[in-house]
Amino acid sequence: MAMRDRATATMPAEELPKDVRARLRARPIPGQPFTVTAEPAEETDAEKLAALQAHVARGLADADAGRVFSHDEVFGELKARYPEV
Repeated sequence: MAMRDRATATMPAEELPKDVRARLRARPIPGQPFTVTAEPAEETDAEKLAALQAHVARGLADADAGRVFSHDEVFGELKARYPEV
């Protein structure tokens, strides 16, 4: 069975986590059914920026170490692979 990124379940109010119950406008009635969906949280802007900075740092380290290709090599390969462009 394939794993999903999102799952939905129905549960009584008293089984909701305390932090979820605290966010509700009104205090839930015991036994009241709630539909709950769980999915992975989005990365924060700070996490996205840190990942980008790390990626750029790796690229700069590659360039400093000489792990690069010349313009002629890259465009030669592209022209061979996509002659119609």
